[in-house]
Amino acid sequence: MTKKDLTDLFQNSLKNSLPYLDFSGDDVVVIIDTFLSVLSESIANGNEVKLRDFGTFKTKIRKEKEVKTPTINNKILLKETAIPIFKPGKYLKKITEERFQKKN
Repeated sequence: MTKKDLTDLFQNSLKNSLPYLDFSGDDVVVIIDTFLSVLSESIANGNEVKLRDFGTFKTKIRKEKEVKTPTINNKILLKETAIPIFKPGKYLKKITEERFQKKN
């Protein structure tokens, strides 16, 4: 799914949920971009973002470690780094599993 697909779905959902409001495609893009920007900044700053029933976004610190490269058989040192992670919530896990079971 692309951002355009997501925008279209979001706009259609808003039309069904709030028919008295008319959100243009550009309005929806601004809403999604703003949400993603706030979410990204918050995670990058080390904050944990919990969206009930959906999941939790947070930053994990990977410790410095030495690894072996398979091609040249050398050891290199990977620096400590921060990475964003997502842990799905119970509801998201549940509906994902239900949909998977229906397909199979």
